[in-house]
Amino acid sequence: MRTGERYVLVGTDGSPQADRAVEWAAAEAARRGRALRIVHGFIWPLLRVSTAPVPGIEGSGLRAAAEELLAEAARLARTVAPDVPVGTALETGAPVPALLAEADGADLLVIGSRRLDPVTGLIVGSVGVELAACAPCPVVVVNDAIAGPGAGRHVVVGIDGFDYEHGPAQAAAVLDFAFDAAERRAAELVVVHATGRHGHSGAEEASIWSMVGEWMDKHPDVRVRQVTEPATPATALLTHAAGADLLVLGAHGWGGLAGILHGSVSRQALWRAPCPVAVVRAHT
Repeated sequence: MRTGERYVLVGTDGSPQADRAVEWAAAEAARRGRALRIVHGFIWPLLRVSTAPVPGIEGSGLRAAAEELLAEAARLARTVAPDVPVGTALETGAPVPALLAEADGADLLVIGSRRLDPVTGLIVGSVGVELAACAPCPVVVVNDAIAGPGAGRHVVVGIDGFDYEHGPAQAAAVLDFAFDAAERRAAELVVVHATGRHGHSGAEEASIWSMVGEWMDKHPDVRVRQVTEPATPATALLTHAAGADLLVLGAHGWGGLAGILHGSVSRQALWRAPCPVAVVRAHT
């Protein structure tokens, strides 16, 4: 399916979490008018394990199982978005390099995950964090808390201040993604600025809302609710993300991708968010 056209990319391993990601990615591909590409990282050849069929048993073997896993994911995607072109790829390698090998032509990269807390482990960190740190496109982590059809439609984007080296570019990337996501869903966009216990200067807050105002002018059809919270970024974002279609975070002070491995906002969101999470970097 590598035709030079853009697509939505999703990884699958056949798990329930991956199935949710495939369904979410198929719906997103339909919203964007893009094709869908489903990738499975086939690691067994690297481990020198035979992937050939068992002699005398048709359709057996690890490669056949992986191919069927992809075919089932494609069938699932077509039930969600029957008009979206679907392609699959069996990439030799672990999940992260397999997905990165297909990511150059992607609008965004989607993976599934269970919500975790800091006591139970770092499964999200093993794939989602690594992809968010190095993928050439935004990364969406779909957990088990997708808003139901009766939920109020809203997208949440977090602003927790500027990193003065990367801030303007990061702000543009995050706001572009968040406003576009809200517009495609005909959803309200909730822009959350968490000031912490000590607050921010009036000049800094005015600068932030002025920049948001520029995107409101570019997207006049998007309903925007601006919220300033005297709370930590994680607390404010997770509160407003309840029932949301999507939580959008950035890096370098706009949701803290740079600090993911140090207990930052993004890691807490990936563990605990009550909705899918998009992590957007300045160059994506």
